[in-house]
Amino acid sequence: MSRPFGTWNGVEAHPLFPGVGLHAIGGLERELYRFVETRHPAVLQAAAFPMPDERLGEKVGIAVVLREGSALAGGELLAHLDERGISRYDMPEFFAVLDTIPMTPSGKYFKRGLIEQVRDGRVKPEAVRWHG
Repeated sequence: MSRPFGTWNGVEAHPLFPGVGLHAIGGLERELYRFVETRHPAVLQAAAFPMPDERLGEKVGIAVVLREGSALAGGELLAHLDERGISRYDMPEFFAVLDTIPMTPSGKYFKRGLIEQVRDGRVKPEAVRWHG
């Protein structure tokens, strides 16, 4: 039986990220938003973060740092992701533009720091939804 996107370690691979298995949600999340960083001309950095949701537990948010002089709305980013073949089910549902994304001492995104900024009201992500 042929696999539509090949396999990686015995599981189906994501069509845009052949080295990432579909079961590796955290890995897919990291790769998806690194994809945004490297492919959208306005985005300097991007990080995914969870937003609390009463029904599902959490939903995906994306925070971006823009290049100097650039502007980007949440709907524009979703359109960009759609043009690149990202499934509507993989689309972030919250969007925030930040001056900086919190980092750990080792240079990784500090997701817990971003979550704390949202909880404290210092970051107010807007709800976005793809209607394409």
